[in-house]
Amino acid sequence: MAQIVPDRASFKDPDAHVFSYHGRIYRSFNQRGAQQFRAFAQSGLLDIFTQRGWLISSHPVAEGKLQDLQGEEAQSALVLEHPLIPFLSYCYCWPFDMLRSAAILHLELLRECLAKGFILKDATPYNIQFWGPNPVFIDVASFKPWQEGQGWKAYAQFCRLFLNPLLLESATGVHFQPWLRGSLEGIAPSELSGLTPFLHKLRKGVFLDVVAQAWLERKVAKGSASLERLISSAPITKKKVLSTVERLHGTIEGLKPRPGSSHWTRYRVDSSYDEEAWKYKEQFVERAIGSASPNTVWDLGCNTGHYSVVASRRSSYVIAMDSDADAINVLFHRAQEEQHNILPLVMDVLNPSPDQGWNQEEWPGLTSRSRPDFVLCLALIHHLAIHGNVPIKMFMAWLSALADRGVIEFVPKSDPLVQKLLRWREDRYRDYTQESFEAALQRHFRITERAAIPGSERILYAFAR
Repeated sequence: MAQIVPDRASFKDPDAHVFSYHGRIYRSFNQRGAQQFRAFAQSGLLDIFTQRGWLISSHPVAEGKLQDLQGEEAQSALVLEHPLIPFLSYCYCWPFDMLRSAAILHLELLRECLAKGFILKDATPYNIQFWGPNPVFIDVASFKPWQEGQGWKAYAQFCRLFLNPLLLESATGVHFQPWLRGSLEGIAPSELSGLTPFLHKLRKGVFLDVVAQAWLERKVAKGSASLERLISSAPITKKKVLSTVERLHGTIEGLKPRPGSSHWTRYRVDSSYDEEAWKYKEQFVERAIGSASPNTVWDLGCNTGHYSVVASRRSSYVIAMDSDADAINVLFHRAQEEQHNILPLVMDVLNPSPDQGWNQEEWPGLTSRSRPDFVLCLALIHHLAIHGNVPIKMFMAWLSALADRGVIEFVPKSDPLVQKLLRWREDRYRDYTQESFEAALQRHFRITERAAIPGSERILYAFAR
């Protein structure tokens, strides 16, 4: 008998929570939650948002269909079924423009909700997932009727988790991903204010949403002003909330990441490959993926995603990962413009995102979320073995636990890019040879095809169990 599996991140809303059952995704509501959802649906907003692709689709489950539900779910006033998101991702793995597009989606939802007498309970990027390069709001329990004078209670949360990380990177060039990974509540105004250049502080949006908020935080913390008195002295009307939403929308639309110094965004231009080599490698990768017919492909160390795009032609879904946030931002724009089935993520294979949050279960780490059918490790092993000092044997054991099939590229010490890595290092990598590489690979896999890339000493391997 299949068991109900509660979603480990769905425990903060007392009126609704998510669970999986027979491999499908459901959301159950108590009486209050069901009443709020039905009011939202009757407003027409549910259908409008779903048709636009802004909101995940929701299908009511007929009473009695889930007869063998037990415990709390059996007492639910309403159960909805949602489609399964192919791969869960979180804001600390998104590049600048992914977080920016999620912030704009949230504000557009909020603006239209307010126009029809509704508001969002919270303002967190964890309520948004990306289906490929497209953001979709997934928490249908987050909509509730607006009450005049209540204000936008989630404003501070929006600033901490959406606005402030974007401002940090835009104003200083410091990538926000490590900060959000280390602080799941986001960046406080007082923290950002201390890092923001003086001239940026004078901009209207920054002054109101960062500098003034940091001042208010300090006043409240010192007890020189009470939050209740501040609110009661200036009741917050819907018009004021809409004005704030419009201001934030304009601020965020105008934010741009600082031009990065990353040389990986120019990898194809600066690499030692010529066009013949690029074409040969592309054909090898496409042939290997085509013969495997995988559903999901992980491209580890994808750079700007040239081979992720190749993989997307032969698979249902590609998770493209690289530690370089600038390169991933480039790939995000390409995937969005060309509508590839690619999810680009800022992810360092040497230090992937771990299990985080409450009881280290709320936000699962990389390998806890899913397992690929096929993996690409192109021009990756030398970074791990030489830059990261990960023994090849150890990497192959990790790869074996991750996937059954894939393509991997061996880059010898004689390669110009490896020579750059070794320039300021003592060469302690005696086992970094083609023979040792093949022996480690063959401990876990069969080599189904081997080919030298023309004009280089690099070798491509297709492998399988």
